[in-house]
Amino acid sequence: MYWLFLFFICISHLFSVPVQAAEIVRESPKKKMLVFSSTGGYGHQKAAQEYVNIFEEEYDVKVVNWLEDGPLKKYDIVRSVSFGCYSGESFYNFLLKKQWMGTLNLLVGHGPQFARANKQKMEDTMYEYLVEEHPDIIVSVAPVFNLPAVSAAERLSIPYLLTTLDADLTAWAEGLEYVEHPAFAVTIGYDAPKTAPLLRSLGILSESIHTIGFPVSEKFLASYDISALRKKWNIRTAVPCILIMMGGVGTNTAYEYAQKLSCMNIAADVLVCAGKNKELRKKIQQLDPVSSSMKIQALDFVQEIHELMFLAHFLITKGGGMTLYQAIASKTPLLCHSIGSQLSWDKSNIDFIVDNKMGLAITDMNDFEDILHSLLNSSENRMRYKRNMQKYHPINFHNRVKEIVKSLHIKMDRFRQNPVNQNELVVGEYKTYVCTEVSWFSGMRDRLKSFFS
Repeated sequence: MYWLFLFFICISHLFSVPVQAAEIVRESPKKKMLVFSSTGGYGHQKAAQEYVNIFEEEYDVKVVNWLEDGPLKKYDIVRSVSFGCYSGESFYNFLLKKQWMGTLNLLVGHGPQFARANKQKMEDTMYEYLVEEHPDIIVSVAPVFNLPAVSAAERLSIPYLLTTLDADLTAWAEGLEYVEHPAFAVTIGYDAPKTAPLLRSLGILSESIHTIGFPVSEKFLASYDISALRKKWNIRTAVPCILIMMGGVGTNTAYEYAQKLSCMNIAADVLVCAGKNKELRKKIQQLDPVSSSMKIQALDFVQEIHELMFLAHFLITKGGGMTLYQAIASKTPLLCHSIGSQLSWDKSNIDFIVDNKMGLAITDMNDFEDILHSLLNSSENRMRYKRNMQKYHPINFHNRVKEIVKSLHIKMDRFRQNPVNQNELVVGEYKTYVCTEVSWFSGMRDRLKSFFS
């Protein structure tokens, strides 16, 4: 009878309460944050790095790119057909650099279709990856593949935060109408026709949508000694400063604008960011302005973009969401390149800037000189754009996102303790348990050790 009683106690101890995530013994006392990003365009990388900056004291933050070094690498068709010469993300940057927009639009259009067709396979792969990584929270700053990632996170009871970087969230919202994760949230930069309304139309609750701006570095919000910056970048006081940026890969469009400026009889300091395109930098350096009062500088990949934006009277750029929002943060008036074929989200970003009178769109290069003079000759126009930018200034993103992350942890803990019904209770326990341990048997082993110790 005694042995039967002892056996009953052992069994009840083994199966009573699932092991909680806090019982995981890690080398680091910090929680773990996994940030899914993309190397397709540099905005995602900037956003991911800002999450590192914000949370590195509290979390071990690991940044993983969907197709470069992440769990979905094996689904990269571009890598397969190019025998490893290109990944989907590096091929995206190659097309962007060459400005082969027709091919680029075909590539990005294929992404959501592929994600839908392979949802279950991707979810299972993501599930295995998350079991191995066992993060405490997941953040995504990249579009297209969030559905399989959210679904896997839901199975493992891991909170999920999606931070969007565009005015058109069509690619970001791919498949999110199927999301039932109890601790899921989305941050958006601002309310636009294709941001919050689009998310709500997919069934995402308003309380899960947070309008807090983009993860822009606090360097864009600081004050600077303009005289010291002018000296550092060799910028004259008596002439306007024009900044040209067309993405980190460095596109030939930057050269076209620099060349157009070099033919104008105006006084200006022109800074052209050539990104990682060394050939582009050489071409720009060879330009000989017709005006003796114009100076053109070609710059390599620049980390101190915030300094250049504070120096610039205005910025000539494409429709990248992060670049435009950095300009909003630093209150740098915008001239947006909107000529020829464009990515859909770039077009929406530019429409947002123009509709809210934070800058102008260049739709025909023949109009460029007139538009340029309208900004150069009117400080009133530039000040109006700056005032309008104040309305969409980052809404204390750094503090707000910390609050959101904390609330997601609380929601997840509450759901684990009080699922909606008994079926969800079983599933919830299983999810929590698998998140904590690689397998059910390893959990039983640890309970036996604990009981007999």
